Amino acid sequence: KAEDMIQIPADIFSAIMHHTRIARRLADNVEPFHRQLQEMMGIDRWYKNDIAEMAYDVRSEFNYWLDEGEKLIEKYRREKAEINYANARLRKATA
Repeated sequence: KAEDMIQIPADIFSAIMHHTRIARRLADNVEPFHRQLQEMMGIDRWYKNDIAEMAYDVRSEFNYWLDEGEKLIEKYRREKAEINYANARLRKATA
């Protein structure tokens, strides 16, 4: 819905995407590390590991949102390229 949308500058969106990627990379490392640490400490695998579980959730969620964000960026770039192409053709036609 249009009323559910907000508009943010491209540089802010880019920064959000950048930091989301950093958080995802951190989660990619944290989850296996904490599972291995738990195993090295002799704690059974079935025992709840909140940190590893949280890292898994962060990674899963961020994968989804990064994919969605990258689709938006690609759409924006395509539209911008089409506008630039149309403007160039218009300038050439009027020159």
